[in-house]
Amino acid sequence: MTIVPYKEFIELAGAAEIPEDLGRFDKAITEAQKAKLRKRGIGTTGIDSSRKADRILCVADYRFKRGLATPGQMRTLRKLGVPDIGKKTFAEATAIIGNSAHW
Repeated sequence: MTIVPYKEFIELAGAAEIPEDLGRFDKAITEAQKAKLRKRGIGTTGIDSSRKADRILCVADYRFKRGLATPGQMRTLRKLGVPDIGKKTFAEATAIIGNSAHW
């Protein structure tokens, strides 16, 4: 599985930027949050608070529930030069990536 750095995931998803100091004085990211992020293909380096992890998980869950492209798919689509990456569905991304493999 491809692990995408969280900042790259937020950028690719077209989500609002997450302030660097969000949750700076909150409790640290939990092991459960780290596991959830990794399961969704999002790296945890640089996520220093539970609040920041929650915000990123909300974006990931929103995308999953709506059947949108995964972080790894979005990264591949960008490499292929596909526009509007953040709006692609899982099925569309799968088809585009599958068709590019035949070149």
